[in-house]
Amino acid sequence: MMALPIPRVSPTPADQALFAEIERLIRAVPGPHPQRILPAGSRAMGTARPESDLDLVVILPDEEMARPGARQLLYEAASALTVDSGVVVEVLAYGEAEAARLARLPSNPVRQALGLAGDRLDPVTPEGWQTMARDWVARADAHLAALAGTVDDPNASDPILALYAQRATVQLLTALYVAREDGRRPPKDPDGLRRAVALGYDGWSEADVVALVPDETGPLDRHAVLARVRTLRDQTVAAVQARIRQPIHRPAPALQTERAGLDI
Repeated sequence: MMALPIPRVSPTPADQALFAEIERLIRAVPGPHPQRILPAGSRAMGTARPESDLDLVVILPDEEMARPGARQLLYEAASALTVDSGVVVEVLAYGEAEAARLARLPSNPVRQALGLAGDRLDPVTPEGWQTMARDWVARADAHLAALAGTVDDPNASDPILALYAQRATVQLLTALYVAREDGRRPPKDPDGLRRAVALGYDGWSEADVVALVPDETGPLDRHAVLARVRTLRDQTVAAVQARIRQPIHRPAPALQTERAGLDI
């Protein structure tokens, strides 16, 4: 079955300049040697709203991805441009083997970025919801790392940190949704997603889920927001692991006393 082509659209001149600048910053980072640096998301498609983040897929050799701190160096470069431009930059880093695997799966930034770059894509192959949940947690980890890296930075504004926290929160809720719904595509709007997650897990109300998202207009207790996102990350991983062990149950995420590993 032939894959449908991705519509050929172009980023705005302003976004083209941002993509060029973040690529320059990433290639200047000592250590990592990216094989590919590819725009993705709505800004690559030319359909972004003013508040949209800038997604960048970075593919590294597998041996470099295995080195401690490789991702963090890329996230720090993205944080620097976020502070300078006011646009949230999300670097999605993958090893070459993982990128090749994701290129065969639907609805992920690697496949989209390769398609926009003009690569010939093979038809998608089916894979379980665990992969989708893992990928959403990994995306949230990128925002969580950016949040942790700027929480004590006086030059980083509260609205920027709130956006990091909001995006990580929505991505973690998405992981919870696809775990509960066996990979079904989640609601596109954050309000619908929050309602869907709240309805699907006993012990959570919609108000509980809405309260997870910080208000970017008021004063921000930065460390409290960081702690809340970290807790939700741990709860998400625990809930996904429980869903794997007990597929017919939908347990409410329970607070973990230690950071859970991404072993899903």
